[in-house]
Amino acid sequence: MRSLGLGNCSGDPRPRRGRAAGVPSPLVVTWTFLYLMLVLKIPIFMLLGLVYWAIKAEPEPAASDGGGGGVRPHPHRRGPRGPRPRRRDPHGIPLPPSPPRVRTSAVARRLAQH
Repeated sequence: MRSLGLGNCSGDPRPRRGRAAGVPSPLVVTWTFLYLMLVLKIPIFMLLGLVYWAIKAEPEPAASDGGGGGVRPHPHRRGPRGPRPRRRDPHGIPLPPSPPRVRTSAVARRLAQH
């Protein structure tokens, strides 16, 4: 009888050793290290360059032709709403009374019979 989860596919109960046991080769380790240390640093250097460029850039001169270049209000915008009603809180307006209970005729008949 074979044990489940141990050994290899050939039915040999001894565990595998060496590269077959999941140890990566030195070549894979080298390329992974180079990728993580060099290639993934490119976006960081590009971001630093962008920030440096933005800091050193000269501001654009403002065009002052004096001809009403301001912001216009939107033509379809609604005006301000009226004042809001006061909030109900422990020190404010009391809560309205709850509505009266409504019982169906079947429930009323059942209660009358008891």
